[in-house]
Amino acid sequence: MKHLFQLSLFLLTFLLPATALAHDFEFDGIYYNIYDFDSNKVSVTYKGSASGYYNEYSGYVTIPSTFTCNGITFTVTSIGEHAFAGCSGLTSVTISNGVDSICHYAFLDCSGLTSITIPNSVKIIGEYAFYGTAWYNNQPDGVVYAGLVAYNYKGTMPSGTSIILRDGTIGIADWAFQQFTGLTSVTIPNSVITIGDEAFLACSGLTSIDIPNSVTEIGKHAFSYCIGLTSITIGNSVAEIGEYAFLSCSGLTSIFIPKSVTSIGYAAFSTCSGLTTLIVDGDNPTYDSRNSCNAIIETASNKLIAGCQNTTIPNTVTSIGDEAFTGCDGLTSIDIPNSVTTIGKSAFSRCPGLTSVTIGNSVTEIGNGAFTWCTGLTNIVIPSSVTSIGFEVFAQCPALTSISVASGNPIYDSRNNCNAIIETANNKLIAGCMNSVIPNTVTRIGNSAFQGCSGLTSITIPISVTSIGDEAFLACSGLTEIYSLALTPPTVYPYTFNGCYRATLYVPKQALNVYKTANYWKNFTNIIGVDDEPGDVDGDGSVTIADVTVLIDLLLGGDNINNEVADVNGDGVVNINDVTDLIDMLLGS
Repeated sequence: MKHLFQLSLFLLTFLLPATALAHDFEFDGIYYNIYDFDSNKVSVTYKGSASGYYNEYSGYVTIPSTFTCNGITFTVTSIGEHAFAGCSGLTSVTISNGVDSICHYAFLDCSGLTSITIPNSVKIIGEYAFYGTAWYNNQPDGVVYAGLVAYNYKGTMPSGTSIILRDGTIGIADWAFQQFTGLTSVTIPNSVITIGDEAFLACSGLTSIDIPNSVTEIGKHAFSYCIGLTSITIGNSVAEIGEYAFLSCSGLTSIFIPKSVTSIGYAAFSTCSGLTTLIVDGDNPTYDSRNSCNAIIETASNKLIAGCQNTTIPNTVTSIGDEAFTGCDGLTSIDIPNSVTTIGKSAFSRCPGLTSVTIGNSVTEIGNGAFTWCTGLTNIVIPSSVTSIGFEVFAQCPALTSISVASGNPIYDSRNNCNAIIETANNKLIAGCMNSVIPNTVTRIGNSAFQGCSGLTSITIPISVTSIGDEAFLACSGLTEIYSLALTPPTVYPYTFNGCYRATLYVPKQALNVYKTANYWKNFTNIIGVDDEPGDVDGDGSVTIADVTVLIDLLLGGDNINNEVADVNGDGVVNINDVTDLIDMLLGS
């Protein structure tokens, strides 16, 4: 509490007057930004204003590792972007031990800077950090080191160049060797901890790389567009592989990822067209990415990687991440094991070659758009474990004609262009967009359930349905026959059947006049009454044991049944006696 009070006073004293400037506060002629209030960590910056950078630093500057201001001790850990950029009067800089990073353009165009002392604690140096300084200009051609960091290669690199980084190097700077096509090999010593962003970007002459066990981080775009790279070894201390790290490494065919890896960035292996084998050691790694040639499979605590071809998902996997297999053209079949409980958003979207999907019986959730644009998918079975299906899961699947749904599932909050949502009293079911049989357990058809299903020509609405949502059959241009089996017309809305009123509506004969006067039902131009066979409760045209089950379900559900078909004994009341008589009827037949 005392610390927070001190820091609040500090903020009031120093920060409020400087709100229009780039820095948080100034101390002993150096400007700072606080980036970690919990531990009072700061970075060096410039004074700044609306007009940009100031040439505020000159002569000799020492950057401390710690200092105390207003009773608060601060730790200096980095030199921020553009901190000294353009300070032509700056001649010498000493950076105290403890600073670990020098950011992009930190000393850019400090033309008078001839001397700079960089401590061994610095392991990260950003792009163009020393460009335009006298110190850099005086360095000989070849690999330039800044402290223990390989900063960059100066001069023209000859074709066929091999580089052996010197022992003791702890970092390879951002942009250090990018676009040097003459580089064919590099030896990284077992002292390097970080490989910076774009460090070897577009080094097309590189054919192999061994990342030693000392390395913990591979930066963004570190090896992207290294099209000649065919072999890579990742050391067993690497924890993080940055975004696009191996983007478009088309020559890469296989890679082994050690169990140390806990994070792989966005599109790290995207468009690696030759990559067919990704071997992952242990329960790792987290993968926050979309890959057009590879797939991400998320486990309970992390994610795994699999190739984009027909993939075997390990039974340790509990969740398939968002966009995991998006755009995997080569994927033709997938078996989702029983260990998986969730399938993420767009997980298999735009997989046109996918024709076979098996969903394990532990899956409870299928995310939005999970199978959109799977144009080759013709049928799918959804297990009873599924309780939630997201928006447009099967949209734009024109070949999909059969969706088998186990009992009691799933919730479906979506509009699908090729499939339909049928909502029951306590959940929702799915039916194909072709001529669908709505289960007689359904009590309500949800909004937009069959909207835009142009392939739907006939639909039978069972007696259990009491309401049909707005736009449920909107724009079903192919619909020619609608059978509504309930004596009391289900509640409908202005746009429930909009565009379908030319279809022939078949209703129970004894309810014909009721339908002809009911709101919106009366808009049908052709309503025909038909006779129903007593006992044909499910309306399938025949009396079977299934009708007994339906009748029992209706009675147990407490439904107020007023239907001559269900009144098997004709006493004017539907009750358990009708079940007995229906059984006797079947046994007698």
